[in-house]
Amino acid sequence: MSNAVIKTFILLLCFGLLGVSVPANAGRIENIRARGYFGCGLGPDVAGFSVKQDQNNAGFDADVCRAVAVAILGADAKVVFKAAENVRQLSDNDDIDMVTRRLTWSLSRATTHGMMFGPITFYDGQGFLLPRDGAMSAAQLMGEKICVNAGPHAKTLIDHFRGAVRTVIVATDADAEKALHDGRCTAFSADVSWLAAARAGFKDGFARFAILPDIISKEPLAPLVRQGDDRFYEVVRWTVIALIEAEERNVTSRNAAEFGDSHGAVLGLDARWIEAVIAAVGNYGEMFERNLGQSSPIKLDRGLNKLWRDGGLMFAPPVR
Repeated sequence: MSNAVIKTFILLLCFGLLGVSVPANAGRIENIRARGYFGCGLGPDVAGFSVKQDQNNAGFDADVCRAVAVAILGADAKVVFKAAENVRQLSDNDDIDMVTRRLTWSLSRATTHGMMFGPITFYDGQGFLLPRDGAMSAAQLMGEKICVNAGPHAKTLIDHFRGAVRTVIVATDADAEKALHDGRCTAFSADVSWLAAARAGFKDGFARFAILPDIISKEPLAPLVRQGDDRFYEVVRWTVIALIEAEERNVTSRNAAEFGDSHGAVLGLDARWIEAVIAAVGNYGEMFERNLGQSSPIKLDRGLNKLWRDGGLMFAPPVR
């Protein structure tokens, strides 16, 4: 075979003109479709975010996974929930496609084991739970005994008050509830999402305890994925954005078809993928209210998770 023929053959092969099918940008989306289910990593049960119910998982984090699964696999998407106690379990288990488990977006987590975070799904922060007849602001807690778990929350508490509070280390929510009941501490400090879940488990929790509006740390929660598959990452990102924009446009699970053109082709998805997602889990506001809001057992205020037009931080780039 002459050099000219060889060069022509190579050019034809490179440009795909010989009919040889080589999947371009094959990656996690293709793997998910081939195996027939979406693998979702969740942490321990936390009321409102992920709770085992009838051999399935319910909650805000579980619904984020369902939304991405429907975007990729369609309305009848199957989601398999797996335990993900730490970041390493995502890197070690290829059947886990994404982790949603109240993970704070941080530099160390984003650079460990080749991971990266998707868009923020919940703006959290360390706050205070206390009896309803107690302090009205964090400033009134100066000099008081505060229940807190050992670790980062204790450090944040001490740093915020410059050592002007006394920490009472507790191991469990039940210990915190008893300490509050016995007067051994004035308040319990943890992430607001955790406090709301804990309150739901306390006896007459909502009637007896309130969460202060004061926040003393930034804890942006976001889904965690692997680096190296940009197309899958884009699907995760635009699915979350679509949930937020649907609420902005008053498109709900009841009128999902009104979302209109969803540009699925540019992501390798079905043309009506957003309609399917919203029909399955609702818009962002519906997800929040159902799992975390006043219609849920934990009755958490939306706070920073309101839409931007309502004074919150939830803002969607245009899906167009």
